[in-house]
Amino acid sequence: MLAALVAQFPDHKIEEAARITYPDGRIAYEAELEGKNDKKFDAIFSADGTLLKRIELGGENDKD
Repeated sequence: MLAALVAQFPDHKIEEAARITYPDGRIAYEAELEGKNDKKFDAIFSADGTLLKRIELGGENDKD
């Protein structure tokens, strides 16, 4: 997963990372990334490194 993360987002800083285990046993990984202009987002990857979802952060519903 780390190799996929670095390959897809080479100029981004990893702020946080977590492993997600779903009730059915599937595993995914979530990384909070910071890019240019301090723009942050979460990237969700499958166990094989496939990007599943990108969630932009910083909206009014995002609370730190």
